[in-house]
Amino acid sequence: MHINSKKIRDTISFYQFVLPALLVYAMFFLIPLAGGFILSLTDWNGISKELNFIGLKNYLNILDDTRFLNSLKTTLKLTVSFVVIVNVLSLLVAFLLDSELIKSKKRKHFYRGVIFVPHSISLIIVAFIWQFTFTKVYSNLVNELGLGFLDISWFGNSTGAIAAVLIAMIWQSLGYYMVVYVAGLQTIDPNLLEAAEIDGAKGLKKTIYITLPLITSSIIVNLFISIITGFKSFDIVFQMTSGGPNNATNVVALDIYQEAFLTQRYGYGSAKAIILCILVIVLTYFQLKFFKSREVEM
Repeated sequence: MHINSKKIRDTISFYQFVLPALLVYAMFFLIPLAGGFILSLTDWNGISKELNFIGLKNYLNILDDTRFLNSLKTTLKLTVSFVVIVNVLSLLVAFLLDSELIKSKKRKHFYRGVIFVPHSISLIIVAFIWQFTFTKVYSNLVNELGLGFLDISWFGNSTGAIAAVLIAMIWQSLGYYMVVYVAGLQTIDPNLLEAAEIDGAKGLKKTIYITLPLITSSIIVNLFISIITGFKSFDIVFQMTSGGPNNATNVVALDIYQEAFLTQRYGYGSAKAIILCILVIVLTYFQLKFFKSREVEM
């Protein structure tokens, strides 16, 4: 009886701590998600009080929606580029700031702070900064220095526009991913690295076979967050390019916004949002499953 009563008390205590978080999660994610799914089965225009149930018609129409399919391709391209570049750069910066090349701890902290600062800036402000930089500062600098071969039309073609968006996204988020990698590097026992060097693992070998496996958890976290960031990218694209030129940077989140708020097809926009949500969940599941198995092996 004593054991059972203790288990009951422990269970009650557990739910007392978990229940508030579950309520918040349900209120701000599960309930809106369920509401969005219900709307996706209607032809609601956002104004009418009546909801006409049309079943899966919105989802079937999406299969023939070339604009949505193109925005999905653009989102995938942007996400893959962002995930690879931001993780490689932030990992390199983390290695540099954690290495012995910078002796002073104060300097290390200062550099980390400077690199992290852009992450605290609003994405809309970041978009304004880089839009002004590419249209005014960059062009004036090229003209003054006579570097005509560097005169790039950032927002005049698809390649330049996507590159501009990527640069802004990476600049804003690099510091956050760097901090996660630095935290992972600092948890590594120095004795393990010394033992590896004694066994002949030095330089790149030590990094590949010792350091990287030991920060697998940091890599998983950063990949997870960067994939989500890439798929839900909206603010910077909306402000810098508005999906142009010729829909070259029209990502899924922006297409959903245009569908729901500009053409007032809330039901159809909700269907697109549900598809995006499912896609992110599926990708996240397989990513976590893959890296969890790798983590066990390592």
